[in-house]
Amino acid sequence: MVWLSKREAAAYLVLKTLLGEGAEVNLGDAIALLRVMMPKRVARKILKRLSKKGFVELSGVRLRILPLEDALRNLLLEYMAERIRRNLRSNHIEARVAIDGGFIRVLMPEEYCSLFPVNRSAVKRGVVRIECVSSGEGAAHDTGAV
Repeated sequence: MVWLSKREAAAYLVLKTLLGEGAEVNLGDAIALLRVMMPKRVARKILKRLSKKGFVELSGVRLRILPLEDALRNLLLEYMAERIRRNLRSNHIEARVAIDGGFIRVLMPEEYCSLFPVNRSAVKRGVVRIECVSSGEGAAHDTGAV
């Protein structure tokens, strides 16, 4: 996963400051605003990258500026899910990690769940939900959130 570059952050900040969050504008107008900082070709590529990362939405020749908090949350959820995947794999734990409705679900065999203590009071607020799958039953039950 590639993080947000300074150039991408600056382009997003310029567009959000000048146009406002949720504003919908012509792609050519957005590129024209960024021409002060960068060439037209670079501006187009930056907007494409911002779209892939969830900071703006491109549909045809229209560009919509998305809320910063939502974009950062999605970017960080992807980062956290990948770190969890790598950490479990390095500990030789077979688990499925998926982003599901703003949460990270980790499905792992029951014998490994005791390695990850769960704070019961954090169940409703947690970002990471660990579910243990018993090898005999095949059903999952929720053990909480981390």
